[in-house]
Amino acid sequence: MRKIEYILWGVEIGQPDYMEEILYTSDKTIDVNNERVIEIFKDYDKLRLSKVDLSQKPNFINTIN
Repeated sequence: MRKIEYILWGVEIGQPDYMEEILYTSDKTIDVNNERVIEIFKDYDKLRLSKVDLSQKPNFINTIN
């Protein structure tokens, strides 16, 4: 069975890019343009979503990029 995990990443406003952190994880996709999501994470900039297939062996280089 294929298990997908969605990870929302962000950088707190005023922090450098390397301070990116995981803000939220879910087994359902996250719409970063949703008004509620924007309101919840209003103190964060550069939001991005990554998708990880947990049924595959980890490839940490692809997970980071």
